[in-house]
Amino acid sequence: MAAPMGEVERREVRKRICMHLEAGLTRRAAAGIERIREQTISEWYHSDEQFKEDVDASESRYEAGLTAKVSAAAMSSPTAELAQWILERRFRREWGAGTKVEMTGEGGGPVQSTLFVVALPPASEDWGEGPVLPLGEGAPRLVVVKDE
Repeated sequence: MAAPMGEVERREVRKRICMHLEAGLTRRAAAGIERIREQTISEWYHSDEQFKEDVDASESRYEAGLTAKVSAAAMSSPTAELAQWILERRFRREWGAGTKVEMTGEGGGPVQSTLFVVALPPASEDWGEGPVLPLGEGAPRLVVVKDE
């Protein structure tokens, strides 16, 4: 287990984490390089407003730099593949290559189903049909019954 950090060391580690993030590393990789738990970064992020702002700004600067490089490459590319790739990912709703799945029931109508979920108190006997899902000792059982 690592020794507790002093305030000066903590500030230096936080500064280096932001440098790693601005260089494009993930929070997990930054934590690994700094030999701290990823959860530590999360705790600092949620408890220290200045660190949160610094992390957000570092990640945004990386994103902005990467976006500029990709956009420049797309504009100078002889094909539209890179531009299409950017559009599909940046504007997913309008340009994304999605898959639409549609299910219909009898005669093209909606699929009909009924599902009952019943919580029962613990009992020594089996209550009802269907799979019984134990929730832990002393907890109620879940019995799932499908109406056909």
